[in-house]
Amino acid sequence: MKKALRFLMLFAIGLFLALSVTSCGDDDDDDTNSSNPSNNVQQGGTNPDDNGTNSEPAKNFTVTFNTDGGSEVVAQKVDDGKTATKPEDPTKEGFNFEGWFNGGTLYDFATTVTSDLTLTAKWNIKTLTVTFNTDGGSEVVAQKVDDGKTATKPEDPTKEGFDLEGWFNGESLYDFSAAVTSDLTLTAKWNIKTFTVTFNTDGGSEVGSQVVEYGKSVTAPEKPSKDGFFFMGWYVGENLYDFSLPVSNDLTITALWGQKTEYDVDLGLPSGTLWATCNVGAQNPWDYGDYFTWGETTTKDVYDWDTYTYNDEPSVLDASHDAATVNMGSNWRMPTIPEIRELLDNCDWKWTSDYNGTGVAGCIVKSRSNSNSLFLPASGWRDFYELERVGKFGYYWSSSVDDASYAWGLDFGSDFADTYRYFDRNHGFSVRAVRCK
Repeated sequence: MKKALRFLMLFAIGLFLALSVTSCGDDDDDDTNSSNPSNNVQQGGTNPDDNGTNSEPAKNFTVTFNTDGGSEVVAQKVDDGKTATKPEDPTKEGFNFEGWFNGGTLYDFATTVTSDLTLTAKWNIKTLTVTFNTDGGSEVVAQKVDDGKTATKPEDPTKEGFDLEGWFNGESLYDFSAAVTSDLTLTAKWNIKTFTVTFNTDGGSEVGSQVVEYGKSVTAPEKPSKDGFFFMGWYVGENLYDFSLPVSNDLTITALWGQKTEYDVDLGLPSGTLWATCNVGAQNPWDYGDYFTWGETTTKDVYDWDTYTYNDEPSVLDASHDAATVNMGSNWRMPTIPEIRELLDNCDWKWTSDYNGTGVAGCIVKSRSNSNSLFLPASGWRDFYELERVGKFGYYWSSSVDDASYAWGLDFGSDFADTYRYFDRNHGFSVRAVRCK
């Protein structure tokens, strides 16, 4: 029993020593393995320490950006399965950037990259707007112009009273052969029109022409002169010209003359009757002159029946009761009603509120057979102490009687001229004399 127990103890000690030696040998092997990694993987197999979990390094890809002539964009390295970063938009002169395309498709930067990739920039040519500011003229439509191309010169706009000088960019006349490289506003520059006003004196002294800007008025010149005639005013056609009117075209203004020979005017009447250029008692054609009751030859302070003295009823006044004959001489007399009607029928009657700048209203009576004319002021009438209707109507005696209370005469206003038979003989009327050739 003691021998068996000793044997077991010796066996245990021997086994312990054997195990200790084996453990030291393993430590040496570990040191050797760490210094020689080639011993980690076996030929054609896997490293037994890896237990099959060891993997290859991650892949990455190159994303290249082709800007097609635009500014440079740096390529990107992108890990497999990751996304490229959208770069800042490139620039290209004359073009707008539309986007990055992969082939014919707009690229989505949320897409994962799984291979090398080239993205190409797509460009649209810039279109620019050329606007035309006509500065009050007729409208000109704006133009769309490709960058680097030229605008088309439009038809000239119009502006009343002005001529177009041209299209300006700032202070410079624009050159339509210049390339457009930005939005542009061109402004019309205008020059005011000028017109020539010519004065036709119809044989009178010369009057120089005037150059007048559009919308301005011409200055009334000094009155011309003409031997044997007195100046009656400046006319355009049949109308006395108003020098306050704005001028809007070239204009010819013609002098109208009244014949001054022996103070009469030949209107080319069928009877050959000559009419005086002024009323009895007047010095100028526009003066009212004196006022007479019918058949009386002097003026007075009061015009009524109480002061009226001539009660005869001759068919035509005799020379001693004719105000024209008594005051102007034997060659002159008051006109008959047929002579007044002849004047009405053979002449044009034009009312004016300001004869020849005198401020006197009346009728210009112009012959239809020659260019001569006379002026009859709207001298009104005298009744009792008052001068009535002056500037509105003209009342002129004839030598023709109606009866003891009435006589024939001429009356006219702004819109009529006619004879009338029922004028009270005690009223004070004007007298315009006539004579035979």
